[in-house]
Amino acid sequence: MYAIMKKSIFFKMVFFIATVIMSLPIYAENWHSSFSSFSYEGMHYKKNRIAIDLGVGGAKGGGGFDLGVRYQRNFAPFLGWDAISVKAAFPTKNTFDENPNLQIMTGVRGTTPNFFKDMSGYLSIALGYGFSTDSSAMNNDGGVCFEIGPGINLCKNIYVGYAFNLQKINVSIDGQNVSSNGKLHYFRLGFVF
Repeated sequence: MYAIMKKSIFFKMVFFIATVIMSLPIYAENWHSSFSSFSYEGMHYKKNRIAIDLGVGGAKGGGGFDLGVRYQRNFAPFLGWDAISVKAAFPTKNTFDENPNLQIMTGVRGTTPNFFKDMSGYLSIALGYGFSTDSSAMNNDGGVCFEIGPGINLCKNIYVGYAFNLQKINVSIDGQNVSSNGKLHYFRLGFVF
């Protein structure tokens, strides 16, 4: 029963993310003016962008992967605000037997000028709140999460990079308080629309 419930949470999150991805063209068509290109001192950029982040990596004791969606609001060609980022992190071992950690973050993203065709560098820093979806935990306080990541924008819509993610989790399982810091190193692949 417990394993079925874990699989159900995973499939609900996959369904939600797939629904968001499939509805992007509809939002872009309806809100064309907010997703159109703007100019700042002769440089063209989009003010509003939506991105999908995929990460694969690990830490001491195991591997993991994450899947996230974020909304980015650009103020200038080289500076943007990641207004909201929602991410689910899973272990690579026993993916369906473990519960994902969810993170909700906000942060800033800086981009360099293009150094080759449409290629540029970026640095993102985000801070937020993360928690475990483990239903066996009686008291899931969650905790602060932080991520920093440099990388390269390969073109206007695809980027790769590195991300260091720190997650603090406080849970109470069977009357015992457990506090943990998760430090993960990810290879990041992202798609921006």
